[in-house]
Amino acid sequence: MDRRLATLLQYPGALTEVKRALGDILDSLPNNKVALKTLGEAYIKSENFAEAFDVSIRLDSLTGGKG
Repeated sequence: MDRRLATLLQYPGALTEVKRALGDILDSLPNNKVALKTLGEAYIKSENFAEAFDVSIRLDSLTGGKG
């Protein structure tokens, strides 16, 4: 995953673009743990807690419950 996306999480105005880009990455690589973790962080920063929880559950299932 591109480190620039993670860096953009620092800027509130970029969160929508970061979430869109991560969604695109996950469309082609649905089990990308780094993209999922970063997307969860983006959801938390944008106060989308239900979506963050869903991503967390998905990430936990990929790590065998050791998330």
